[in-house]
Amino acid sequence: MKITSIRPWLIKSDASYWGEFLFVEVTTNEGVSGWGEITTTTKLANRALCTILRQIGVAVTGEDPARI
Repeated sequence: MKITSIRPWLIKSDASYWGEFLFVEVTTNEGVSGWGEITTTTKLANRALCTILRQIGVAVTGEDPARI
């Protein structure tokens, strides 16, 4: 099994203190996907993490998710 993508999802929501939620989706070449939720303290931190997640996605694409 190999990672094919890591994608951040920044979702606007009035239910959140900062007005948004940050999720990350990891998908593999075998059709398996997983989701995670990230909690930060500011909108700026959410946007910074989105950028970091995109860079991490490039670095780990093709890797075995069980070995990271």
